[in-house]
Amino acid sequence: MTTMLLVDMHRNPPKGNIVASYCESEGRRLYTVRSRLLQVYIDANKHPIEQLMEEVKQRGSTRYHLISKEDRDHPKAAAKRLVDKLFGKGK
Repeated sequence: MTTMLLVDMHRNPPKGNIVASYCESEGRRLYTVRSRLLQVYIDANKHPIEQLMEEVKQRGSTRYHLISKEDRDHPKAAAKRLVDKLFGKGK
């Protein structure tokens, strides 16, 4: 089971504020919107949360970041994995 978080980096810097998340298990995703403001935006623009999260994942965003719950809970381990990936160490 994987949990991904959509984090608004403009609120509560530097860690950001979790505004939405999804859990993926057995090929199915369960989306949860945690921010009332984001829910109003989604409802007004008829822009599903699934589509918004995919756009952030594909194109990136200066405001929103899509990160795993594990990386948010353990940032030092996430930084080490990134460095290992960049320099070709490990997996």
